[in-house]
Amino acid sequence: MKSMRKRQPAGRWAVLLLGLALCAAAPALAEDKSVPSVQAPLPLKLSGFAQVQYTHEGSSTDTLTIPRGRFTLDGQITKSIHYKIQVEIAKSPALLDMMIDLSLFKEGLLRLGQFKVPFSQESLTPASDHDMINLPRSVQALSPGRDINASGRDIGAYVLVRTSGLDLYAGLFNGAGINKADTNTQKDLAGRLVLTPLQALKLGGSVYKGYYSAQSGQAPAGRDRAGLEMALNSAGFTLRGEYILAKDGVVSSRGGYAILGYSFVPDKLQAVVRFDSLDKKSGQTPGRNETWTLGLNWFFAPKTKFQVNLEFNRDDESGKGNTTTVVALFQAGF
Repeated sequence: MKSMRKRQPAGRWAVLLLGLALCAAAPALAEDKSVPSVQAPLPLKLSGFAQVQYTHEGSSTDTLTIPRGRFTLDGQITKSIHYKIQVEIAKSPALLDMMIDLSLFKEGLLRLGQFKVPFSQESLTPASDHDMINLPRSVQALSPGRDINASGRDIGAYVLVRTSGLDLYAGLFNGAGINKADTNTQKDLAGRLVLTPLQALKLGGSVYKGYYSAQSGQAPAGRDRAGLEMALNSAGFTLRGEYILAKDGVVSSRGGYAILGYSFVPDKLQAVVRFDSLDKKSGQTPGRNETWTLGLNWFFAPKTKFQVNLEFNRDDESGKGNTTTVVALFQAGF
């Protein structure tokens, strides 16, 4: 009897604690029917990817970085109004794309918002689909939107006409870059034409004419570009190239690249080689940059891959001379 009396207080506390736990859990266990589910009348798509990169250059310290982490939302408001929003969470600016597409007619649309300037096939290729880890220096330095560290993007509008053998872009942009209001009274013009004479062959050209002011109130300087491009895909081989002429005020530049790739195993294993050249002609910044890059791409899924590049750089402009860089990148996408 004594032992039973000693256990009773503990039993009462256990029952009390169990009752309190059930009371606390009751709201979570109950179904809340007041919160409606998220629904969209037309298809809605969420996608994204993340990248981890390793870089080692010469005798410098090797490093791991997260160059990109992006989420994209695609959807429709009506059958003729489509939108896309892309955000970057690895670094600022957070908002990359915010575009609205209005279907004007069967073969054309009007795009409004912030998006990539229609210039250079390599600049327009999504970052998740690049054959090489780093962009060619010629594209990075000369392509509109890339040249001002705006990831190839600007705020503006363009009309796209697309048929079976022709893509035509004509647009108007601020020229100030990503997530920025215009810094001068001028608007920049951009145009691009891509022809497909054969199913495996694309030939194109781009023009850009504008003015750039680093900040509001600063006198704008001329910013003109012209480019040629080609792409050939046949029997596992990929051949692409571009050549760009640029003039910024009194500084003239030119550059281009050629890339050759071959898929040993379709959609699984690809080898690539690229030559890239950039030449600036001015009294202040003379110099020529050349880079040979060897690369290997191993795909686990369409947007999930491992890439390794070996870069041989010759940099006369900065005085670095010849350097060798090893770059590796893993990308997971959905």
